[in-house]
Amino acid sequence: MCFRKLTKAFRLKFDTGGPDSISTNWVHRIRAKSSVVDRAFMLDYRLASVVTHTQASRNPFPAALIDCLSAYFYLIGLGFSPENIIVTGDSAGGNLALTLTRHLSTMGVALPGHLVVLSPAADLTLSHNGPESSGVRNTTDFSHPWFAPDIMLDAIRGLALSREDAIASMWLNPGGSVVRGATGWFSGFKATKTMILAGGAEASFDGMWVLRDRIWADLGENEKERCVWLEGKDMPHNWPNSPVFDPQGEDAIKKIAKFIEN
Repeated sequence: MCFRKLTKAFRLKFDTGGPDSISTNWVHRIRAKSSVVDRAFMLDYRLASVVTHTQASRNPFPAALIDCLSAYFYLIGLGFSPENIIVTGDSAGGNLALTLTRHLSTMGVALPGHLVVLSPAADLTLSHNGPESSGVRNTTDFSHPWFAPDIMLDAIRGLALSREDAIASMWLNPGGSVVRGATGWFSGFKATKTMILAGGAEASFDGMWVLRDRIWADLGENEKERCVWLEGKDMPHNWPNSPVFDPQGEDAIKKIAKFIEN
């Protein structure tokens, strides 16, 4: 679960796993395929911890967002142009990447040129219920246990925000089924080209599908093409991260590289 940011002149990557972590592998694969992705910078943002009966959550929302905002403005301060910055993130980091871009749009700050989210945790509680929902049919996906017990939701919301309010918050749960104020949330994304990658076998697939539709609705028919949807048929969570899932993973990496270069 990580958040990364890349720039054409200077590749910026935010990740909690370190440069050799398996969770950063898809960025290394993009670098190998792209003519414009050359370097990466990593930020160790504060990690949220799960609430237990003996310990309150540490670093709940918006701690990680504040760290990412600091890093974004650090790059701007160094002289890098926003249009040459690419924000990327996978899993919970994809959620964070979306939140950062949304927050920048509310501040009136120049947005990054591209946003790429891989298997973003858009629905932290698998709230899209029913016998045909992805949370029911894709129980073999290795990420399923992270969502079902509300592990991520409880860690991110902390104790100050109730479970009900967290589930209904577009800041935390942008692909959830019971969120409030979803309409118009992504209107500011018209300044950023977005790509969403989702595996068809992911437990959280439904939330990513709804996230895509909400972005498309806010962009409008004339700007809809600015948000690209890439679905890996029968692929699990974060499938481009490992060569095990090639050639589908390799194909996704090539499409990401082309998306960035265009």
